[in-house]
Formats: sequence, structure tokens, C-alpha cells
Amino acid sequence: MSARKLLGIFVALLIVFSAVPVSFASTQYSPPRARCYGFQYSNMDSRLAAKHGSDELDLVGYDSMYLYSNPAHYAYNNMYQNAIYAFTGHGYCDSAGGLGAAFYNTYTTAYPKDTFFRGGSGTNSSSTVWINNLSNSSFSEMLLAVNSGCMTASTHPTYGNFTKRMYEKGANTSIGFSQLVLDVYNMKWFETFFWYVRYGYSFGDASYNAYIDTKNAYDPQFGRSDGGGLWSVMLYGSSTAKGTPARYGN
Repeated sequence: MSARKLLGIFVALLIVFSAVPVSFASTQYSPPRARCYGFQYSNMDSRLAAKHGSDELDLVGYDSMYLYSNPAHYAYNNMYQNAIYAFTGHGYCDSAGGLGAAFYNTYTTAYPKDTFFRGGSGTNSSSTVWINNLSNSSFSEMLLAVNSGCMTASTHPTYGNFTKRMYEKGANTSIGFSQLVLDVYNMKWFETFFWYVRYGYSFGDASYNAYIDTKNAYDPQFGRSDGGGLWSVMLYGSSTAKGTPARYGN
């Protein structure tokens, strides 16, 4: 292995495992970048929903990709490049509240399969990265952050609110859920939300319409009347902002 490759790996490890807030230079790509994450867990497969969301964003001019095998560390290290970051999958929580988002890594043996992007502060490790270890510059040009999963916008007494923290760190709009959400509702809401974004709806209207459409489609099918937990959607920041035309936040 070359010295240059070794140096690159060493620098990457310093970034991932540093407990000091990492600052990245603001970067705007043309076209703006959007990244949608979905995974094949043992009991849920959100990859197709992530792909549908990514496809909608691609149609309105984003350089959009859906990612289905990456550890949380990949999202963590690339937040600063994104105009839109979007996750659909399992939230990570304990009995006291939400802790963050659960990624399922099948891309590299350098990290375990279960990796976590967590709210609050801690020391980064091979399995966990902490949002407070990213500086505000990592979110300063993000137009939209979406964490579609159980309790991703629940406020934990120790670790705070993962989704709200993205807004506090600079994302113009950040959306998540404060309660448990049924998996099939989660995925349908995600892809429907981005359909509305594609057609020029504001983030607030897209979120609400996706909730109503999903509730009307699935409640009769599953004998429910609660929208599968989607009523707990939380939006921080601008509800009137739109994802069209494709652009970065400010």
C-alpha cells in the first residue's frame, strides 16, 4: 500500500474518531447534491423507498443518489456536501426517548453491520458517530434534512433531539417523528413526501399531504385510524421553503 493511501486512511480515521467538533469547508456542487439512505434490515427493507425519493429529486435537478449499504460514518463525513440529506429506516431509541438513526452497513468490513448516527455528544467509534462532533459548518448550506424513522425527533433527557439538532446546526428545515411509526407507513410517507417536493409543494405541505395520503391508503388496509404514528411528524425551521428549484440552503 502506498504512503499516500496510508495517509488518506489515517486522516479519515482522525475525522471519524475525533471527539472534537469537525469543521468542513462549505462546499456547493453543481448540481446540488441529495443523498437518500435506506437499508435492508432483518425486519424491514427501506431501500426502494429511498430510491423512489432519490428519483424524485433527480427529476428536479439534484445530483441525487440513494445509498443502501453504507455505515453511519459515511453520512456523517459527507453531510457538508449535501443540499438534501434524507433517511428512511429504523430510528434508534431507548426507554427514555430517541437517540438517532440506525444504519445497516454491508459495504465495508472496516465497520460493524449495525452503526448509529446519534444525537448528543460522545466519542466517535467504529459503531457510532455523534452529531455534536460535527461543527455547524457541516449543516450551514443544507436545505433539508429528513429522518423518517421511529422517535428520530423525540427529545431524550440526556442526548437531546437528533432531528432538531440538525436544524439548530444550520439545516434550513429538518423533519422527523417523535413517536413510534409503523415501518410500512414510514416508507410510504417518505416516497410520497418527495413526490410532493418534486411538484413544488412546500416542505410543510408536502409533509402533511404525505401523512394524509398514507393514512388514507393504509389505515383501512390495516384496520387502524391513527395513521400508523405519522401524526407525530415534527418539522423544525421553515415550513414554507421548497425543494424546487434545486439549490443549497443558506
